[in-house]
Amino acid sequence: MSGELGIGIIGAGSIAKGGHIPGYLSIPDRCRVVAIADIEIGRAKNLATQFGIPHVFESYEELLDVDEIGAVSVCTPPHAHAPATIA
Repeated sequence: MSGELGIGIIGAGSIAKGGHIPGYLSIPDRCRVVAIADIEIGRAKNLATQFGIPHVFESYEELLDVDEIGAVSVCTPPHAHAPATIA
């Protein structure tokens, strides 16, 4: 990863698509989005294709097992933040 921080995105909704992912992609020398997870796997796959994210999962637990990840953005609805954040 040559100095880049690997980022995992939990939740593939509008905040991930319009805020978090573009923000990370704007500093490619500092970080790289390496995985995305969403309970609606089709939505995660669409964003992965759109933004070139190599790993796609249906659960955040699977995403958290990716060794390349050094930080995670929890982009789920507020009521779903706690379990992913605690994990």
